[in-house]
This record gives sequence, structure tokens and C-alpha cells, in this order.
Amino acid sequence: MLSKNHWSVAVSGDFAIFFNQARTIEFAFLPTYEIHSDRLSSDYKEGDDLILKYALGYKFFGVNEIGVHGYSVFQMTDDKGYDINNMHKSAKAGEDNVHAAGVQYTRFLTSVGVQFSAMFSQEFGAKGRSQGSRFHVTFIKFM
Repeated sequence: MLSKNHWSVAVSGDFAIFFNQARTIEFAFLPTYEIHSDRLSSDYKEGDDLILKYALGYKFFGVNEIGVHGYSVFQMTDDKGYDINNMHKSAKAGEDNVHAAGVQYTRFLTSVGVQFSAMFSQEFGAKGRSQGSRFHVTFIKFM
């Protein structure tokens, strides 16, 4: 992942378990480890993060899915750099965490190769960072 003045590498896996033969009830789990580079404009380096995403969904009428989802973000390594206190709030491993839970709806339009999703998440238990609400809308066109 590239940003204005740094880059990150994310290593992740995706796991899903279906609870019935019709595959209408699914639990998904996506762990990710994110490694951050030094910032190009300073000597600051953000600590690495472990991100755990999860979802439990129910598919109905073959094209609709509703469910609950959430994520947890844990800082695994310390922030580093000479200007930590001038630019950013310094965080040690374990001091920059947040969790979230929410609801989602997905509509699959397989005849035209389109997927639409809407998700709402409320963050809680933030430590060393802000917390808030998120609303995501995603539109995917499959080729």
C-alpha cells in the first residue's frame, strides 16, 4: 500500500466456514499483519499492526446477504523516530488499539456480474487513537 510519504506491506489470509450444506450461513475470518516503512519526510516510523476482521452472514433468496461484522486493530511494535513527539503521539506496542462491530448487507446481481455492499461499524475500546463510526458502500463489477 502506497501513501503520500510512506509505504506499507500487508500479509493476510482469508478463511471461511459454512455451517450448512446449502452454504447460506458463513463465518469469515481475515487476519492481516501490516508492516509500515519510515516516513520519507521525517525520521518517524509507525509501529506494525495486527488487524483481525471477522463476519457472520446469512444468505437468503440466493442473492441477498445480511450479517454482523467487526474488526480489531492491535499495534504490535513501537513507533520510532526522533520527531515522534513533534509530529505524532508516540505509541508503544499494545498502546494503540481499537475494536469495532457492525452490520452489513450485500446484494449479488450475478446476471450482470455486479455486487453491492453497505456496511456500518461502530468503534469502541480505543486506546491511543480516536474512535468513531464508519459507513462503507462498495460496488464491484466482475469482468
